[in-house]
Amino acid sequence: MNKKNFLLLYLTLPLSITWAVDSHSESHTHSEIYQLDDFIVQSSPLALSQSEKTQSTSVLKGRDLNTKRSESIAKILSDQPGVSESNYGPNANRPIIRGLDGFRVGILENGLNAFDLSATSADHAVSIDPLLVESIEVLRGASSLIYGANSIGGLVNVFDNSIPNTLNGRTFDNQFRTHYSNVNDGFSRGVILFHSVDNFVFQINGTISESNDYEAPSFEAEHHEHDHGHVQYAKILIGEAAPLFGTLHLEDHDDDHGDSHDDDDSDGHDDDHDDDHDLIQIVENTHSETKSFGLGGSYTHANGFIGLSFSEYESAYGVPNHEKSVLDINRQKFTIQSFYNFDSGFFDNLDFKLTYGDYSHSEEASGHAEDEVDLFHLEGTVIEPINHDDDHDDDHDDDHDEDHDEHGHHHAKFITEGIDSSLLFMKSSDFSKFALSINYSDKNMKIEGEESYLAAMKHHADQNDENNGTLDESTNLRIQNDKVRRYGIAILQSKNVSPFLSLSGGVRFDTVSNNYDALTRVDDHDTLPNNADFKRKDSSINGSLGFVFKESDFVTLSANLNYAERVPETSELYSSGAHHATESFEMGNPELENEQSVGVEFAITRNEGDLNQKVSVYYNDYDNFIYQSDTGFKTGTDLWRRPTVDEVAADASSPIPLDQSRDLVRAEFEELSIREYKGVEAKIYGLEYQYNYRLSNNSFIKGFADYIEAKNETDGIPLPRIAPWRAGISYHYCDNSKSFDMSSTYHGKQDDLAEGESITESYTLLDCRFGYFLDKFDKSSEVYLKVNNLTDELAFTHTSFLKNSAPLPGRNIQVGLNYRF
Repeated sequence: MNKKNFLLLYLTLPLSITWAVDSHSESHTHSEIYQLDDFIVQSSPLALSQSEKTQSTSVLKGRDLNTKRSESIAKILSDQPGVSESNYGPNANRPIIRGLDGFRVGILENGLNAFDLSATSADHAVSIDPLLVESIEVLRGASSLIYGANSIGGLVNVFDNSIPNTLNGRTFDNQFRTHYSNVNDGFSRGVILFHSVDNFVFQINGTISESNDYEAPSFEAEHHEHDHGHVQYAKILIGEAAPLFGTLHLEDHDDDHGDSHDDDDSDGHDDDHDDDHDLIQIVENTHSETKSFGLGGSYTHANGFIGLSFSEYESAYGVPNHEKSVLDINRQKFTIQSFYNFDSGFFDNLDFKLTYGDYSHSEEASGHAEDEVDLFHLEGTVIEPINHDDDHDDDHDDDHDEDHDEHGHHHAKFITEGIDSSLLFMKSSDFSKFALSINYSDKNMKIEGEESYLAAMKHHADQNDENNGTLDESTNLRIQNDKVRRYGIAILQSKNVSPFLSLSGGVRFDTVSNNYDALTRVDDHDTLPNNADFKRKDSSINGSLGFVFKESDFVTLSANLNYAERVPETSELYSSGAHHATESFEMGNPELENEQSVGVEFAITRNEGDLNQKVSVYYNDYDNFIYQSDTGFKTGTDLWRRPTVDEVAADASSPIPLDQSRDLVRAEFEELSIREYKGVEAKIYGLEYQYNYRLSNNSFIKGFADYIEAKNETDGIPLPRIAPWRAGISYHYCDNSKSFDMSSTYHGKQDDLAEGESITESYTLLDCRFGYFLDKFDKSSEVYLKVNNLTDELAFTHTSFLKNSAPLPGRNIQVGLNYRF
C-alpha cells in the first residue's frame, strides 16, 4: 500500500467518523452505546477498571488474545499503543514500554516475579510460554508502583490458571491449542486439563514448541572482522619490483585456494549475489525448542481459598549474533496463594502469594562467522592469507577447525534462586478503596564460566589499540555471587469525591541490600586473588497522585503526577568484561546513584454512540538516567606482528611451518563494541491515540498511533534504540460461525540516532486472520488461518541490537486449532 495513501486514510478516518457521529447523533439516541472493553485490572490492588485508573492500561483476554497469540509475550503486545519489542531474534524478545526496557519494565507471572534474567541482557528470553496464557495486562508508567521500583517504566503481568479456584462459582474448561507456521517450520501444541472434586479443583498442563531458522525477505549480509581467541597467520610475499622501503602495492589472488570459508552453502548466503554483497534469506541460528509442564490445585472454603502449583520450563534457542550463541534455559517454580475474607476487623480481605524459583541458563557459542583475513600493505611487501597445497587442505582445515572450536566457544552459566512474596490487605466502601502492600524477596545470582562479565575473565581488554590508547583493566571487584534482599511497603487509596470526580494516589518505600561474595583482581604478580566480600544498601521512594473527572456522560478527563526512584542494578554497577551474546564489552560504574524521575500524564476519553476514542500525552524528566552507552570504540587490535620463537616452535608440526623471518601473526584478541553504563539527564515524552468504531453488530474498525521522543540532555543526543512513530488500522468481523481480522501498521523512519546507530527505514506490515468456530455458542473453539506480513515486507526493528542481521520474518502462513472442551 502506498505510504501516502495509507497515512491519508488513517488520519482522515477518525475525523470523518467523528463528524458522522456528531451529525447523526440523534439516530443513535436509542441504540446501544458501544465502548471499548473496560476490564477490571487484576494488577491493580484497588480492583479499578481501566476507565477508573489515572494512567493508561491495556488488557488482552478472550478472543482478542487468541487473535494476537504469538511466539512471545512481546510479540503479542507489539501493536498496543506505546509498546514495542526488543527483538533480539524471535526467541529473546522483551516488551519495551514508552521507550523503557530492561530493569525499568517488570514482567510478572500472576503478580509475582517470573524468575528469569531477561532484564539483565537483550539475549535472555522471558521464561513464559504464551500458549496457555489466559490474559495479559500492561500498566504504563507509575501506575505499577505497587510492584516496586523495578517497574518504574511499566509492568507486564501475565495471568494463567496455574492455581485454579472455584471462588464466586468459577468453573473451568479443558483447553487444547496447536498451530503450525511455515516461515520457520514452527509447530506448537499445548493442553491444560481440569478436574473438580467437591471444593477441590486441580489442573495439569504441558506445552511443546519447536521451530527452525526463520525465513526473511532477501537482505544484505553484514561482514565483521570479529575474531575470538585464535591466532591468524599471513604469508609475507617480497615484492620483486618494489624497493625495500618503496611504494606498496596490493596483489590480487584468485579464489581457487580451496578456502572452506568462501562456501556460500556453509553460511546460508545466496549464491546469486553481487560482487560486493551477499544476500541472505534464512536468518541463521534462530531455531528453538521449548517445553513446559505444570500442575496445581486449590481448596475453596467459606472465606476464600488456598492453593499450590508447580511448573517447569525448559527452552533451548539460538541467537542470530556473530557468536551464533545458543542458550539453554531451565526454570522451576513452586507457588502458594491464599485469599481470605475477614468476618470483622479493619480490612475486608487478605491476598497472600509466595513463590520459590530456581532458574539457570547456559550460553555457548555454537559457531562463527567467516574468518576472513584482509590484505594489508606493508613497506616493500604484500600480505596474503597462507595458502596450503591442495594435498594438505583437508588436514589443515580440520586442524584449524578444532583449534577454532577449542578457543572460540565461550561458556557461561547464569544462576538465580530465591523467593518472592506479596502480602496485600484491602478495604473498600461505596466511596473509597484502600490497599496496604508488603513485599519481600530474597535471591542469589551468580555467573559461572569464562564469560562472567561481572568478573571480567579472559576479556583481553589490555590489547585494545583504539584512539592511540588502551582500555585499562577494570579495578572493579570480581563478583562471584550476589545475594539480594528487597523489602517494600506501599499504601494506595482511591476516593470518590463526587459523582463526577475521583482521586487516587499512593506511596511506596523500598530497601535493597546486596551482600557480594567478591575477589580482588589478579595481576601478573599475584598468585591467588584476595577475598574482598562487601555489602551495599540502598533505598528508594515512589509516589503518584491523580484524578479522573467525568465531564459528561461521554467525556472523561484524567491526569497523574508521579515521582519515581530506581536503585542501580549490580550489572550497571560492576560489569567489567566481554559479553559475547550481545557482542559488547560492558563496563559498569560503581559510583552510580539512584535514578530519579518526575512524570506527568494527561488523557481524554470520549465514548459516544458507536465511536470510542482516547488520547494520552506523557512527559518524564529523569535525573541520573542510567543506560548503556556505545563509546564508539572496540576492544582488540588489527595490528600484525612477527611471530615469536615460541609460536614458531609450536607450529613446527604444521604442513607448512611458520618461518619467523617471512610470516606475520595477528595477535589474539576480541573485537567487541565497548559500552559503558552512565547516568545522564534525560527527557522522555510522547503521545498515544486509539479509537474503536462500530460498523454493525458484527463488525468494527480499530486504530492507533503513538510517538515518542527520548533525549540524553547531558550530551545533547537521542537515547538509543527508541522506536519510531507508528500508525495502525484494523478491521474486525465476527458472527456465530466465523471471524475475519485484517490489520495494517506503518512504522516510520527512525533517523534520530544515538551513538553507534544507523538509520532505520520505514515499513508497513499487513496481517490477516480467518477463523471458523466449531460451536456457534463457543467462540473460543475454532480452526483458523493467519497470515503475518502478507506483502513479504523487509522490515528492520530499530529497537534491536541485531537490527541489521535479524530483520522481522517474511510472509508467514499459520494454521491452528483452539479447542475448549
